[in-house]
Amino acid sequence: MFPGLFPAVQEYQRKTGLPILSTNSCLSPSVQNSTSLGPKGKSSCLGMGDGDDCCETFKHIVPYDDSTFRIRDDVDGEPRHIIQLFTRGTCGSTNDCQHCQQENNLMGLLAIDLSGLGPVYPFGFYMFQIESYCSCQSYT
Repeated sequence: MFPGLFPAVQEYQRKTGLPILSTNSCLSPSVQNSTSLGPKGKSSCLGMGDGDDCCETFKHIVPYDDSTFRIRDDVDGEPRHIIQLFTRGTCGSTNDCQHCQQENNLMGLLAIDLSGLGPVYPFGFYMFQIESYCSCQSYT
């Protein structure tokens, strides 16, 4: 998309060991070794599981051509199209946990302003709440 500015999806996948999100099917990583981010647990269409017995987190790369997860509101509620690569971590099965809670990270990502109300040059770094991991919550 932006040669030299952001890595190719395959390079990002090779370095992280994470699968590429596909809204149609699951794509397995092309590398076999495990990295700090990469494959540890089972794989599903949600991504690679981290192997947690309580609340498993599934991580995956959101590719450049997936508008399903790239077009989203920023923290101010403005519609944006995220340009750069990013990863998501979502909750899988609850296993032995009473309640699995989706946790987010605040990230500044390069995106296009889709509101039509922005500056003439609509590119900028905007803040987004990106799904990052799942945590086990105990309610009494």
